[in-house]
Amino acid sequence: MAVGVAANTLLGLVALLVFVLVLPRRKSGAPTRASATGDRLGARLRAALTTRGLLPMYAQALLLMGAFMAVYNVLGFRLTDQPFGLSQAVASLLFLSYTAGMLGSGLAGSATQRWGRYGVLTTATLLLLLGLGGLFTTSVLLLLLALLLLTFAFFCAHATASAWVGSHAHRGRAQATAVYTLAYYLGASLFGWLGGVVYDAVGWNGTVVLALSLTALAGLIALRLRRLPAPDLV
Repeated sequence: MAVGVAANTLLGLVALLVFVLVLPRRKSGAPTRASATGDRLGARLRAALTTRGLLPMYAQALLLMGAFMAVYNVLGFRLTDQPFGLSQAVASLLFLSYTAGMLGSGLAGSATQRWGRYGVLTTATLLLLLGLGGLFTTSVLLLLLALLLLTFAFFCAHATASAWVGSHAHRGRAQATAVYTLAYYLGASLFGWLGGVVYDAVGWNGTVVLALSLTALAGLIALRLRRLPAPDLV
């Protein structure tokens, strides 16, 4: 494990060095308008944080990604433990359920055209709750089906929410997208770690309850999106 961490760290440092070396330099003598640029950036960032509806969308990234990673981060331990007792090689095959995410992301766009973003997001959240509830099973087959469902639902919800941010942020779109991405990875890091802590403390069922709680909270926060002005849903 230590070797793996060291290798990842070294790879990150190499990537940083390459980035610094290939990053284009500003030509000497080029005019700068730092103050004006800073003012515009500040205004766009404020818009990204104050525009009605954006904060609940960021919450979807934080909480749903947190629930997703809380489960997947400890899934391997669950599968190699009793009552499953699978080998690591066999247990790793269940991560192929990630492929259901491609289907979820692909269908999100067409579903949105038919039922609207709020309808798709709500349905995906309910399906995610259903999939998480199926993780209490001790059947490998049922567990696989639950993983396929929750993975499909998560990526469908994520694709919907991220696209919604881009279309709803009429000002500061780049900043809004950046905040959404930040929330997404913060959820993965924070709740992914917390899922492991809960697993060590009370076991798999505790981690699933954590994921269910995060998803339910995301659904409750999403209720604030149901009355956004119609033009914002286009």
